Amino acid sequence: MMLLRPTFMISAISFCVFSVISAFSAEQSFDVISNKKAGITVSAIKPGATLLSTIQSNDNNASSISPDGKLVSFYAGVTDDPILQYSQVYVRAFSGGDTKIISTSSSNDIGNYPSFGGQFLTESKIVFTSAAGNLTQNSTLGVYQIYLKDLNTGQTSLVSQSESGQAGNSSVDTFSVSRSGKCIAYTSSASNIYGADLNNKKDVFLYDLGTQKSKIVSTTQSGAQGNGDSYSPFPSDDCRTVIFSSNSTNFPGGAANSIPNLFLKNVKTGSLERLLSSFDSKDINGAAEQPILSSDGRSILFQSLATNLSKSTVTPGWNVYIYNIKEKKTDIVSTNGNKVPFNNWSFNAGFLGNSSNLVMFYSMATNVSNFADINTWDQYGTDLFLKDLNSNQIFRLSVGIYGQINRQVDFQATTISPRNGSTVIFSTRASNVVDGDANDHRDLFWVGIKTK
Repeated sequence: MMLLRPTFMISAISFCVFSVISAFSAEQSFDVISNKKAGITVSAIKPGATLLSTIQSNDNNASSISPDGKLVSFYAGVTDDPILQYSQVYVRAFSGGDTKIISTSSSNDIGNYPSFGGQFLTESKIVFTSAAGNLTQNSTLGVYQIYLKDLNTGQTSLVSQSESGQAGNSSVDTFSVSRSGKCIAYTSSASNIYGADLNNKKDVFLYDLGTQKSKIVSTTQSGAQGNGDSYSPFPSDDCRTVIFSSNSTNFPGGAANSIPNLFLKNVKTGSLERLLSSFDSKDINGAAEQPILSSDGRSILFQSLATNLSKSTVTPGWNVYIYNIKEKKTDIVSTNGNKVPFNNWSFNAGFLGNSSNLVMFYSMATNVSNFADINTWDQYGTDLFLKDLNSNQIFRLSVGIYGQINRQVDFQATTISPRNGSTVIFSTRASNVVDGDANDHRDLFWVGIKTK
């Protein structure tokens, strides 16, 4: 079996039939572990996450939670329905109630081709990607675009468009939203969003919710576009900087041998800076991707195939790292409680809410301290972990009612928490997260997190 490179932005996979059964519990039971050094208490849930939705005959795929923690978005499809056979994006309340399709036009027409994602900008605005041709006047069937949905008014607007309002002439790749809800960073290989786009590569754009305009950011200070692909963007809270990956060799510092490095763009001044080098100040020897900027703007989480970012001997494959922008220092994150690097892939990292030291990531490792791995999804058992970088304490979040789950957590879905960091959702086909799960499909679960 071929293992796909993990990605948590956009996944071009369609899914089929589902029905939602409300099953929400307001009461949780926690094992509390105090971290005196950081003055933080992390409450890891006792065995058994809480079922958010049950899929009868197909998959639910985790997307995001609204900033106030009241709504959750996810995507799924229905095989036997001529319209809903394509993946659609849905929103429902944590407290139960109706499940609403939001991948619709302003006149409430359901998208006629797959839609994915569903990232909340605010409590009432959500962003998703779709190849539907009927969501706006300029939609193009089969070409993935980014759309903004206003849940209050029902209005759907096109994000990935030129200044004249033309939809991008090629599909978008990845996107992310600022925590402030003021901007959207995205990747597209379209040649008509930026006026003089002649590089025939993937470029990074920043969409301003105020001006409703997109600006290219994957350029040098003189305005030269990258001669390679730029992707995996993430904007700062104030939308003044964007970090992204690129294998362009004409950027400052270059991407040695076209190996993707991380770059930081100052949108206001236009300056562009390459960020990463090896622990002995040489070029990195493996790709660095999927950067996530902390809310204080000081640190960047990312995953990399490089083996020379840390003095520690790492297992070949994806590992998770954190980069201190001011100190220009890189440390490995994917280690166990004894600071030993994990013995298998780790990826898809993110900060818990607005914290700069509590991070989440997926891993296939079996040498995590105090955990016996019995995940039996072929040879690729993927679990979800929460780590306190100050104390090096690590918690497994993807646990079943009797201990470890027996199937992998869906590594293609985003691990999401609202900005207050109280809840995490994840998808898994495991049958022992809750009792009575016999559908053999991907279900959606949530775990409560308490910090002090």
